[in-house]
Amino acid sequence: MKILKMTATFGNLENAVLTPTEGLNIVQAPNESGKSTWAAFLLTMLYGFDPKARRGAGKLIEIDRYTPWSGKAMEGVLDLEHEGRHITIQRTSTPAKPFGVFRAYDTDTGEDIPELTSETCGLRLLGVERSVFLRSAFIGQNASFVDVNAELEQRLSRLVSTGDESVSYSETEKRLRSWKNHIRHNTTGQLPQLEQELRKTEDALEEIHRYHTEDLDLFAQRQALVKKDEELAYVEENLIAEENMKKAERLEFAKKDLLSAKAREERAQKIVENLPTKETLEKLVQEERALPLREEFLSTMTPPTAPQAPAGEAVFYGMSPVEATDFATRHVQKIQPLPKEMKKLPILLPAILLALVGAGLLFIVPLLGVILLAVSGALGAVCGALSARNKAQREQVEKQNEEILQKFHANSAEDILTSALRYGENRQLYEREQADFDAKKATYDQQKQQLHESREALLNAVRAFAPSIYTISDVSVALQNALNAWDEVEKASSARRMAEETYHMVQETVGEMAKATAPKEIFSHSYSLGDVARQRQDLKLQLHEVETVLARHHGQVQALGDPVALEAQKEEYLERKAKLEEYYNAYILAMETLDSANSEMQSRFAPDLAKRTGEIFSRMTGGNYDGVRLLQDLSMEVRPAKSAVSRSQLSLSSGTGEQLYLALRLAMCEKLLGESAPMVLDDALVFFDENRMAQALQLLQEEGKRRQILLFTCQNREQAWLNAQ
Repeated sequence: MKILKMTATFGNLENAVLTPTEGLNIVQAPNESGKSTWAAFLLTMLYGFDPKARRGAGKLIEIDRYTPWSGKAMEGVLDLEHEGRHITIQRTSTPAKPFGVFRAYDTDTGEDIPELTSETCGLRLLGVERSVFLRSAFIGQNASFVDVNAELEQRLSRLVSTGDESVSYSETEKRLRSWKNHIRHNTTGQLPQLEQELRKTEDALEEIHRYHTEDLDLFAQRQALVKKDEELAYVEENLIAEENMKKAERLEFAKKDLLSAKAREERAQKIVENLPTKETLEKLVQEERALPLREEFLSTMTPPTAPQAPAGEAVFYGMSPVEATDFATRHVQKIQPLPKEMKKLPILLPAILLALVGAGLLFIVPLLGVILLAVSGALGAVCGALSARNKAQREQVEKQNEEILQKFHANSAEDILTSALRYGENRQLYEREQADFDAKKATYDQQKQQLHESREALLNAVRAFAPSIYTISDVSVALQNALNAWDEVEKASSARRMAEETYHMVQETVGEMAKATAPKEIFSHSYSLGDVARQRQDLKLQLHEVETVLARHHGQVQALGDPVALEAQKEEYLERKAKLEEYYNAYILAMETLDSANSEMQSRFAPDLAKRTGEIFSRMTGGNYDGVRLLQDLSMEVRPAKSAVSRSQLSLSSGTGEQLYLALRLAMCEKLLGESAPMVLDDALVFFDENRMAQALQLLQEEGKRRQILLFTCQNREQAWLNAQ
């Protein structure tokens, strides 16, 4: 069979196409690109999904794993060539049957091929069952290991000269073991169950005999216990009668105590009729004890002294700090700077010059000289008038400023403002001291007044029930006497309640025993009622235990069955046991014979398969191993080159182990599969080093001359090797 083309909507493949060629095909792609999915797709197209797969916790079956990621229906087409004929295989889905609709037809004519069905397609095209194909030509990812099943055994048996592949050692051995186990397997099977029933019957007979023996002793014990209980009941009856007489005496004493307690309580109640309550008295005691402490505290307080008014300028008297500052500021603003003193020279100098010039012109130009002298005189007069006015203004300002400074006793305006600020600071300090004085005086006066009021209130409260009290020193005695009276009331009431409880308790007890008769005998000198009651209770418990055991024995004997019927059943079980033991021994003999025959058959076909496996393995490992021994379960032992000792496959590295199983699969392909069956390898060489990978690829290349091979890999070294050839 040769694959021409595969088209898949399967898992992560959506309308994907793969077109392999003849011989060795290396399909290189990265992880998660669908290599393993292509391998699973080819297997499913040929054989369908594994019908034995079952869903379970932590387990994902193939039909769920390869549901298309896109959400589309699962479908695929496989175009192939088989025995010169082009064939197309289709698998599509319905909602109820994913990949469950199958069709095989001639590609050229379109005619259906009836001999190819969903169940028989792979077997007819490849010549082997699904399980055999998986254990030979199909190597899934991390699945190179080969184990044995019935179908593979049947195929291997064809290598024997008889050619009979309908017989499987494992199936026959399994059937014989099932028959043997049906008779005996550890604690299950017919024989163990029969032996168990036989033991139950024998144990039942033995138990019945033991119960009968034990019951004889139990009947004697029961009779002795009943007799002892009757004797103690008589003693108890007389002891109770004696106890009733003593209780009557105790009732009379309790009645007298109760009357005495009631009289005491009445006397105490009369004394406190006019007294305040105990809680009120206790509060008064607290107040009385607090008075000395309050008086002592008041004595430590010193009456405050009033502060003196601040000294300062009389002009500010009675003003607040702000008013004083405003007052000083207004007067400072009235102080004016002195007007500048007038300079006469700028006016007199021109007048003098004009006078000199005019005097000189009198003789030359008389009129002009007179005019100049007149102007000079006028300028002199103006200068005199202005100077007098300036002087008067300066004197007036000086006088006004001096009056203001004298009013504040200051030498300057700054002194006035400083005096006002000093007055304001002293005034503020005085006001704080005065407020503190007022607060302290109010507190002192309040404490003094409260102490006086408390003393008077305490005296009035005590005089209400003790009129003879006049001083605080007598208050403590009066309060203590009143409290003592209340304590006597509480004690008397408590004594009365106890007397009532005792009386009622004794009265109830005597009332229950009122109908008891006088004792016939006196036993109190040698017995106590409590001891007798305990002994009778112990006897009842013992008697109950005996009765319980007798009842249990009776029920168990009834449950065990009739002794006569049990004896007959025992004989029947013994006969059946003898027959089953004969069958069991016969099955053991048959299994031993079958095992011997299987060993002989293995010796006839295993050497040929092991020899070819050894040849391939030796070549793949570069001659490091020259022999392979194949065991019955297809596990192997290998013999290193130049060594006479074989080693188990378990001692090999993981890579060498993979190479050994690849050699076994190649040998099985030669022996079991026709040349038309393709090989599928999914990352089968991932653990091989470069040299052994080259050896394996060379073997696969040679095998590819006989059959089509699909090698899926995530690495590029396999393709690089193939390109280099």
